[in-house]
Amino acid sequence: LTAKDQRFVNYIPVKIKNPLTDKEAFFLIKRPGFKANSTPQAGSIGTALGIFEGSGTGVTIISAFGATNSTIYDVTTGKGDITGRARGMIEVDFTGTASMVIASTDSTGWFYPAGGSLTEITDVDYPGKASRTTVGLFVAMDGFLFIMDSTGRIYNSDLNSITAWTSTSFIEPTSNHPFNGVGLAKHHNSIVAFGKSKLEFFVNVGNADGSPLQRKDTPIQIGAVLPASHGVTIVNDMDDVYFIGTHPTGGAGVYRIRNFQVSKVSTAEQDAQLEVFEAQNATLSIGKCWGRTILILQAGATFSFNIEDNIWSEFEAGSGGILWKMMSGATTGDGRVFSLSSTATAGKVYEWETDTPVYQDDATAYTATIITGKIDFDTNLYKRFDKIELVGDVQASTTTMAINWSDDDYATFNTARNVDMVNQRFYLTTCGMARRRAIQIVNSTNTPVRLEALEITYTECLH
Repeated sequence: LTAKDQRFVNYIPVKIKNPLTDKEAFFLIKRPGFKANSTPQAGSIGTALGIFEGSGTGVTIISAFGATNSTIYDVTTGKGDITGRARGMIEVDFTGTASMVIASTDSTGWFYPAGGSLTEITDVDYPGKASRTTVGLFVAMDGFLFIMDSTGRIYNSDLNSITAWTSTSFIEPTSNHPFNGVGLAKHHNSIVAFGKSKLEFFVNVGNADGSPLQRKDTPIQIGAVLPASHGVTIVNDMDDVYFIGTHPTGGAGVYRIRNFQVSKVSTAEQDAQLEVFEAQNATLSIGKCWGRTILILQAGATFSFNIEDNIWSEFEAGSGGILWKMMSGATTGDGRVFSLSSTATAGKVYEWETDTPVYQDDATAYTATIITGKIDFDTNLYKRFDKIELVGDVQASTTTMAINWSDDDYATFNTARNVDMVNQRFYLTTCGMARRRAIQIVNSTNTPVRLEALEITYTECLH
C-alpha cells in the first residue's frame, strides 16, 4: 500500500442483492470492536485458542499463554503447563469423551479431555517422542489423528485413540523430491499435505497396516509458507482451506482450496505486503461477522477478506494493539467469535462482539477511515465542488464524520469539516475547486456506521 491508494480501513465492504429487482448494492459497514472477555494470564501474549464445545459445560474457551512454555486455561482456570509453546488446538471425540488436542513448538503433543486433566502423549512411537520434528497442527479424520513432520511424513494415531501410536503408521510424501513439511489440513474427505514447494491430497483407503492414507492424484506445485515463531499460515473455513502459499515463479500470496481446486484470492497489494513483511512472519485467522466470513491476513498491515463477496479491505488497531492474531468461533448457541492478541500483553481473551457490538478495541477507540482514489469525472478541467454528501444510515446518537480532501496528489489535506450522521442528511457545501480530488472520511466515535455512497454535486469549468 502507498499513500496514494484507495483504502477502506476498519470497514467491511458487503454486497447486498435485492431478490425482487435482482440489483446489487454495495455498503461499507464499520467493523465491530473486540472487547475483553476474560483475563487468563495477565502480562502475557496468547499463543493458541480453541472453543471446547464437548466440554459438558456449554461453550468453553480453552487458551494458551506463555512465552516459553504455555499454560493451558479452561476459561480462567489454569490446567497446567505444557513444554514449548502451543501452536494450536483442535477438538476431537473418538470414544464419547471429547478432548482438546494441542500441538507444541517442541514437537510434543498434549490433550485435555472433558472432566479430565491436561496430559502429554507419551507413546514412544508418537513422532515427537521418536526424535521427529513435528510441524503444523493435528488434523482428525475417520477416527485417526494425523500430524506431519518436517520432512513431510504424515503420521497417524491408532484408530479411535489419541494416546496410542504405532511406529510404522505413516506415509511418505512424493518420493525423489525434497518435501520440507509445513503442515496438514482437512478438505472434504481428504487430508491436504503442505510442503514448502508443493501440496498433495491423501484419502483414507482403509489399509490394514501402516497408514490408512493413499495419495490422490499428482502433487500441485504450490507450497505453503512455514510460519516463524507461533504464526499460523493454514486455516479452514468449513471444507475450504486458506493458506499463505508460494508459487514456483516466486513470491507469496493467499490461496484457497475449494473442491480440490487451488486458486489465488489475494491481489497485488497483499502480495506486495507479504514480500515487504516477509511471508513467514505473516499469520492468518478467520471468523464470522454479521453473516460474512472474514479472513484476516496480518502482515505488518492487516488485510481483511470478505469471502462471500470476494472483497479485500483493511483492519487497523487502536492504541491497545492487534487483538485478532488468532480467532475461534463457536458452532453452537449464538456462534460467538473469540480472539487472542499478537502484541498486547494484557493476557486477555477477546470477543468479537456482533450481537451487541461496541466500536472500541478493549475499551479503546479506533479510527475508521475511507480514502478515495483521485476523482476527476474523466476530465482534467477544473470543477467547482458545490456539495459533498454521505449517503448512509441515520444513527441514534452523535456519529461524527470528519471530511477533508487533497487536491495535490495526496501531498496535503485541508482542515477537516464535520458532519453528524444523527441528522437526516449529512453533507458539506462550498467545497472549493480542483481538477482532481481525493477525499478522506474519518470516524472514531463508539457508534455504528453504514455507508452506501459518496454523492458529489459539481460544476465543470471551461479550463
